Amino acid sequence: MDTTPVMAPLQGIVVSIDVTPGQSVPAGTPLVVLESMKMEYVVVAPVAGVVREVAAVPGALVGEDETLVAIEEGDVEPEAAPAEAATGERPHLAEVRRRG
Repeated sequence: MDTTPVMAPLQGIVVSIDVTPGQSVPAGTPLVVLESMKMEYVVVAPVAGVVREVAAVPGALVGEDETLVAIEEGDVEPEAAPAEAATGERPHLAEVRRRG
């Protein structure tokens, strides 16, 4: 399997790391939050797969193009959609309809 390094798009301070090694992530999942010039920048997964390494450390200064996370590319099961998203109806309203 291919491993994709996720690089810092700019120099900044690591505010938070939102994933852990072994975690499955769909493409677009927030991975790391950087702060630069008093603005936060969310770094997202460019590919779906499994997080194999987290190189970033909260509070550390990272340079542009420094590796933050490594993702082993692969298929990821989509998260189950909540009932509301599947039917467009809130769960408690569905319950009232069933009773009535």
